[in-house]
Amino acid sequence: MAAFAVGVIEPLLPIRLARDGVTPKATGLIFTVSALVYGLSAPVVGRLSNRLSINKVIAIGALAMASTLPLLAAFRQASLICVTVTLVYVSLAFMLNPASAELGNVVDRAGMSYYSAAYAVYNIVYSIGMLGTAALATTAARWLGFLGALLCVSAVLLLAIPLVLSAKPSPVAVPKASESEAY
Repeated sequence: MAAFAVGVIEPLLPIRLARDGVTPKATGLIFTVSALVYGLSAPVVGRLSNRLSINKVIAIGALAMASTLPLLAAFRQASLICVTVTLVYVSLAFMLNPASAELGNVVDRAGMSYYSAAYAVYNIVYSIGMLGTAALATTAARWLGFLGALLCVSAVLLLAIPLVLSAKPSPVAVPKASESEAY
């Protein structure tokens, strides 16, 4: 979901900004500031993840992203777009950070130690989401316009929230004791 949502703005927003007269330098600055704030939001996301279930934190991120994405079409000023993209990226942190932490928990609960393989699959799926969405976004924007594409992504995020909230963690695996440990 996170790759899907961000995968829409990264190919479309720079084109829209250029049409509105925003320089490539300012566009780069918008994404740089947003990425920096994304990184700085990690402690806040971590604290909230310690207080709420991971599902709830991800759902909060999805709701926030669904709410902020359409605002990208509402503004024309680079400063307001920067604030909005920053809000989208903070929403992304609420979706991605707990998900990657939960991936490690799943490996632990399975009684395995294949963290690198699990994170490799995670990265591949995220990359496929970004690539697939980039192609889909440009086609959708041609038919629906920038706002229409953003509204479609927001709708998908909102529809996914009940699925996220209803997901149950896998049961905790109890490692079997070897015969030598049993005695």
